[in-house]
Amino acid sequence: MVSLADCAAGVRVLVRHILDESYGVRLRELGIGEGMELRVLRGPDPLLLHVRESRLALGRELARRIWVEPIQLEEVVRP
Repeated sequence: MVSLADCAAGVRVLVRHILDESYGVRLRELGIGEGMELRVLRGPDPLLLHVRESRLALGRELARRIWVEPIQLEEVVRP
């Protein structure tokens, strides 16, 4: 797992843990919670994310509190 703040643009991730529960409540209201898939659109500060059907900007300090697991995309084999 890595901090969301350490993810490069274009990476898709699954949220695994939010370190500070006081931020966790607000983040879940914004659609960021454990098990959610996000895509990093731009970074590093602010980090622009694609969350569900929306875009959301987070500061680097807040992004450091969100631990994620990068999603490996399966390569498409074309005949």
